Amino acid sequence: MSTTRLLGDLRQGIYDVTAPYRDIPPIETLGAFSCANYVDLLRSTPLAPGIADESSRWWTDAAARDLLRSYFVSAYSHIRRTNVKVWHGLRLEAVGILPAGVGGVANDELVDIAMLNLQCGFNMTPRLPQIPEEVFYIALAKAWLFGCDSAFLVVMDANSNAWSGFKVRGNGEFVIAFLEEQFGDALDYSVTAGAKGVKPAPARGAQCAACIFRSNGCSSYLGGGRVEWDSCTPEFSVEASSARLNNLDAMLRLKNVNYARDSSRKQRIFSPSEFSIADCDRQLAYGRLGAKRIPRFKPSTLRIFDFGHIYHDLLQSSFEAAFGRGFVRETPRAFSDFPVEGTCDGEVGDIDVELKSIGASGFESISAPKPEHFVQANTYAIARPGAPPNLIAFVYMNKATCAVKVFERPPDKQVWRMEKSRLMAIENKLRAGKLPDPYKNRSVKTVCEECPFHHICIDNAPDPVVAEFEAKHGRS
Repeated sequence: MSTTRLLGDLRQGIYDVTAPYRDIPPIETLGAFSCANYVDLLRSTPLAPGIADESSRWWTDAAARDLLRSYFVSAYSHIRRTNVKVWHGLRLEAVGILPAGVGGVANDELVDIAMLNLQCGFNMTPRLPQIPEEVFYIALAKAWLFGCDSAFLVVMDANSNAWSGFKVRGNGEFVIAFLEEQFGDALDYSVTAGAKGVKPAPARGAQCAACIFRSNGCSSYLGGGRVEWDSCTPEFSVEASSARLNNLDAMLRLKNVNYARDSSRKQRIFSPSEFSIADCDRQLAYGRLGAKRIPRFKPSTLRIFDFGHIYHDLLQSSFEAAFGRGFVRETPRAFSDFPVEGTCDGEVGDIDVELKSIGASGFESISAPKPEHFVQANTYAIARPGAPPNLIAFVYMNKATCAVKVFERPPDKQVWRMEKSRLMAIENKLRAGKLPDPYKNRSVKTVCEECPFHHICIDNAPDPVVAEFEAKHGRS
C-alpha cells in the first residue's frame, strides 16, 4: 500500500469519525460563519482540502472538554456536566457548571476550555492579540445559554498544552444579541438555506484568507483582513485567575502516585517506549531489576501525556473507520529469547502503525520519522509474530491544526541489533552483579529530574529489590 493511498484512506476515516461536528458545528466556528457559504460548503464538499483537519479540531476540542471535566471532577467533586445544546444550528458544549458555594463561587459558574494555536509564544494576558475577543464573547454566550452569570475559561495552547485561567463576566444576553446581529445572515442561512433555497450572503472578509474553502471556487471570497466589530460591542471583564488551575495541578501531582500504581508497563523487562528515549543505562537496569518506580512528572508533562491520548484515540478510531476489522489496535509485541516487550499502536495488513502528536513548528519541519520514534516502532516490527511487516507507517498529527503527515519505512534489523547490543551489555552487567554507571551528563536536568528511579539513584532511598541485589553482589 502506497503512502498516498494510506493517507487518503486515513483522511476518509477521519472525515467519517468527525461527521457529527460538521452536521452541527460548534459555536467556536463563529469566525468562519462570517461567511454564510462556509456551512453549505462544509456539509456538501466531501474531503475538500483541510476539511478533515478542521472537523478533527472540533472532535479533539470536545475530547479536551471531557478530559478537563475529569480533572475538575477530581478537584471539585460537585461540578455538574452540561448537556449539549443547539443554538442557531451551532453546537454548544461546555466542560460543566460549578454550583454556587463550591470553590468560592457566588453564583453558578460555567467552566469551559478554549484550545488556541499560540505559536507566537505563551503570553495569555487578557486583551493581548493572542486571545481574540471572540473567545470571551463565546464563553459569555455559553454561560448565559446554560443559565450561569459568569464563566471560568481555561485557555490552552494546543502546541504546548500550557494553560491560563480567566474569570469572565458580562451581560450574556447582550452578547447573544450582539452575536446574532454580527452573524445573523450566516446563522439564519445555516439553518434555513436548505429548506428555503436562500442564497449565501457575501463574506465579510474576516476569515477568507485562512478559510479551507478559499481555493474551492467560493463565490463569496472578497479577500481582506480582520472582522471589524461594530462600534457598539459588549462590555465584559476578564480577570486572570490561577487558583483553580493550581488546584488542578495539585491533583495532577497526586496523579503521579496513581500513575505508578496503575501503569500498564510490565516489570522486569526492557520497554521500547522507554529505551528508545532513555539516555541512562542505569535507569533501564533498575527497570529490569523491577525496582519501584515513583514517577516525577511535572503537571505540565502529565497534561501533555493526557492530551496526547486524545490525538492517539482519534487516529486509531479513524483507522478503524477506514479499514474496519483490517485494522487492529494495541497489538502486543515480545521476543521469545530476550526480555523486551511492548505494544504497537496498531497494524493494518502487512503494515505496522506508529502514531504521534507533535507541535506546529515541529510538524512543519519534520520530513522523516524521528530517530527515537523509529527505534521504538522498529523494535515492535522486528518482534511481530511470524515475520516483520513490510512497512512501518509513522503518522504524525499537528496538535494545533490536526493536519496529518505519513512516512513509511521498512523495518531495519541492523538498527535492532544495535539496540539489542546496548541492552545486552546492561543485562550482562546485571548478571555479573554490577549496575551500569549513571548518566554522565547530569547537567541535562530533565534526564534525572523526571526519572522514576530518582529516589534510589539520587536520594539514596531504600528499595527492597535493589537492596537484595546489592546485598548479594555488593554496592556498585
